[in-house]
Parts: sequence; structure tokens; C-alpha cells
Amino acid sequence: ALHFYDAATAFRLAGAARQLHRTLRQLTKVSITLRRKRLHPDSAASLAQSLVSLDSLRSLKADISFSSLGQDGAHELSQAIGSLTNLRHMDLSLSG
Repeated sequence: ALHFYDAATAFRLAGAARQLHRTLRQLTKVSITLRRKRLHPDSAASLAQSLVSLDSLRSLKADISFSSLGQDGAHELSQAIGSLTNLRHMDLSLSG
């Protein structure tokens, strides 16, 4: 709710958000650990969407062992990983 900010503050926040988004798109290596976490289906979908947005990603290490992704979450995650055209190295742990 931006109604608490003045126009200058809102403008600075929007600029910072755009800069952060550009920076994240340039990441080449990511490591994620969600071991033994209960992931809501929306969280799995959000993780998948976040991975898809990382165009420059070359290396992905993800430990999702003993987590409850569910069939839909696993499908979305696999689709996201499959869409990463620059990905050259992947270490994915889904045991449990």
C-alpha cells in the first residue's frame, strides 16, 4: 500500500526494485536448501516461477530432501528446471 509514501519515496522504491530484478536475472549460480520443509503448493509454484526468471543461471544446487512438494509441485519444479537453457550443472536432491 503505497498511500503511506510520498511520491519521491515511491519512485526510489520502484527504482530499487527494478535494479534488484535486473541483478537477480544475472545470477549464474544458485544454491537452495529446503530440507525437511513443508512446502505449500503455492510456495512450490513460486519457487518454480522464480527459477524460470533466472535466465543466466548456469549452476543449480537444490536440496529439497524430505520436503513435501506434492505431485504438482514436483511437476512445476521440473518444468522450470527444464526451461533453463543456460543451465550446465545441476545437483538436485529429492530423496525422502
